Amino acid sequence: MASMSISKDPERGTYYVQCYYRNWTGKRKKKTERGFKTKKAAMAWEVDFLRHMEGTPDMTLNAFYELCKKDIAKKCASPPSAASNSLSRRKSSPTWAKRSSPT
Repeated sequence: MASMSISKDPERGTYYVQCYYRNWTGKRKKKTERGFKTKKAAMAWEVDFLRHMEGTPDMTLNAFYELCKKDIAKKCASPPSAASNSLSRRKSSPTWAKRSSPT
């Protein structure tokens, strides 16, 4: 189970998120992310992060696609071409935008 905290940094005037989660080995970890201009943006980041870390199956297919794309980009020696990114965005993103993954 994860816990969270969204606060405003008085020095910077931006919001930050601090949350605890359990990684894949079961160890408790702390994650801090700073620089959100609005509380709503911080909450959206937090929800996406916790869904990713907890592996919930109710994320949208578009979010799953973006997650896979990031993972593949880390593993590839060369980044995917701009043409293939543009093609996948134009063809698949409108289709996947609001759909949930099958469970």
